[in-house]
Amino acid sequence: MATAAASSSPSSSLKESLLSIDPAEWGSKVESESDQTAVEGTLQGLLRDWVNGTLEQDSRLLATCEGEVSPLRSLRKKLAAAFSDDLSSFCLEEVVTQAPFETADPPDAVRRWCYIESWMLIEQDEDLMFSTKDFDIMLDELRCAGGDCPKGEYIMSLVTHHVRDKVHGALRNSWSTLQGAFRSEPTPWIEKVEATFGDTPKPWAWEAAGYLKRLLSYAEAVQQPLTEQEVRQRASDVARCYPLPDPRRIRLRGTLYFVDLQSANSGTAAPEVEDTTQTDEELMAGDLQWNVLRVDAETGEMGLMVHPTASGGGGGGGGGGCTLQ
Repeated sequence: MATAAASSSPSSSLKESLLSIDPAEWGSKVESESDQTAVEGTLQGLLRDWVNGTLEQDSRLLATCEGEVSPLRSLRKKLAAAFSDDLSSFCLEEVVTQAPFETADPPDAVRRWCYIESWMLIEQDEDLMFSTKDFDIMLDELRCAGGDCPKGEYIMSLVTHHVRDKVHGALRNSWSTLQGAFRSEPTPWIEKVEATFGDTPKPWAWEAAGYLKRLLSYAEAVQQPLTEQEVRQRASDVARCYPLPDPRRIRLRGTLYFVDLQSANSGTAAPEVEDTTQTDEELMAGDLQWNVLRVDAETGEMGLMVHPTASGGGGGGGGGGCTLQ
């Protein structure tokens, strides 16, 4: 007949041992264990418990942060340090790679997500899983944590990507509409970033703020003609996930720059413009791919020229030329 002590598995015993001590001591505790398979299984279970919200509600763990301004936030920082540093040699990354929010308190889940580096809602395009409200919660958590969240830099990249997508979507509209997007989309996020980090900025936070401020500046008329480098920067700032475009994919005709966003990294050199009788549409259709950004160097106005097949319209007539949106 099995005794109660014998019925307790090694992993459950280890879990209880870990829950009874400070997370800062977990690393040294598991090093002394002989059964490393059981250790890994226990840690995977604890990480899952943290994702679903039960781990950080354990009174024994919260007691290790007694006296702190926010015991829960302090515990999250301890757990983040334990899993990211002391326990990083164990295979834990895949455990919560694709774990959507499953909680009755979504705002709290978003805050918890900020601390769990390996927690991804989906494997790709995770930014699409978050709403504007979620981004607000993330920035508030960063503010409350003094900017000290494991995913802080990643959060800022998500926020800027969110704004970039909004602005990119407006490229197909009139210049006045795009100007409005340049003003309305970055402005609230600039204020939130500055409120989040105050006088002790992280370099990546102010890099993001600089990007948002550049977008805001594009709504204003330029004081002097834009250089090619400035045009490259603007193209990179409004394109979807592209670095600075290859100079070989930029064409200057009069005061107008044409930047091939679709083929920015293709490595294919664009020939020099010599035939001044070509229309803009013929120029783009003949030498560059579709999705071409048109920038007026003297005014700063810009818009997207798209191939008819890309926008779903035939545009009438043959020739397959580009259409200025």
